[in-house]
Amino acid sequence: MHQIKTQIIVPYTNIRPDEKIYAQAKIDRKKETEEVDNARVDIYNHELARKILAEAALGFYFAATLLAFFYLYRKDEKLSLWMMRLAGAGALLHLASFGVRLEQFWLIPENRYFLPINSFFGALSYLSMAAALVFFVVEREHRLGILGAFVLPWSVIGLGTAVVYADPKVVGLVPDLQSYWLNIHPMVLMTAYAVLGNAFG
Repeated sequence: MHQIKTQIIVPYTNIRPDEKIYAQAKIDRKKETEEVDNARVDIYNHELARKILAEAALGFYFAATLLAFFYLYRKDEKLSLWMMRLAGAGALLHLASFGVRLEQFWLIPENRYFLPINSFFGALSYLSMAAALVFFVVEREHRLGILGAFVLPWSVIGLGTAVVYADPKVVGLVPDLQSYWLNIHPMVLMTAYAVLGNAFG
């Protein structure tokens, strides 16, 4: 009897299983590296935009403050009008800076839906912005003129301190701060300070 031999034909490949695993791991590492690099670029772009907007807002606040002091001596309504306009422009730039920082803050998953006021920089920035916004609303409605000389310096000092001395780095919130009270208590407190500053300015 002749013995029949069966031959199993395996498709030819020059890559062994361990080489396939290595190649896939290499592709995965490359994707992870690209994702990290893209995240770093996003953070850098957000930080650059925030810095430019904040420094521009500080410049407008400073110019408005100078006009406010000039108004004390000259009582020229044009000075008062331009003071209000510059303060309003600064507040808008500051608000845009806060929005960019908020978007940057939300890039970290555990920070999503919380406001970026958990740091010295965030708190000072918001407080000075709130003071400027409240001042702009009061000045536009009542045209007091003299108020700017007593309120706007605090916006300059607050934002100036944040820009020059405070660390703007965005980090993830610790579990103890991941509470809805973070969006309520500090915001109400600092907004009240801003209103009080304008009332007693």
